[in-house]
Amino acid sequence: MRRPEEMTFGEYLRFIRMEHKKTLRATAGALDVTPAYLSYVESGKSAPMTAERIEALSRYLVLTDRELETLYDKAAQGSVRKCVPEDCVEYIRNNPEIVECLRTARVRGEGGKYWRQQTLDLMRRSSEGR
Repeated sequence: MRRPEEMTFGEYLRFIRMEHKKTLRATAGALDVTPAYLSYVESGKSAPMTAERIEALSRYLVLTDRELETLYDKAAQGSVRKCVPEDCVEYIRNNPEIVECLRTARVRGEGGKYWRQQTLDLMRRSSEGR
């Protein structure tokens, strides 16, 4: 068996579902999806789940924060390019602290105004040669 960090979204989903001793049918029912759909996701024949379904799965399986973050990370690996410019994707991949920063800001409820101020501060320091 591959290590979790080597698994795709679907493989990891199956792994944690089985770790939590839940059947495919019961999990599908809890998520209000068909067992066939969940099987397709787990086998990689369907795209990763939406954030809403991942949250529902987290509640149903009572996932740890790390398990939930890993699911989000794996879902993003297959779909983040659809909404984030490639240069940003690469920068985030090469600087994992950024993900922690973004999650902390999300939990704190920070929005555009906060990030605009951070950007202005970075630009000011850059112009000062720091």
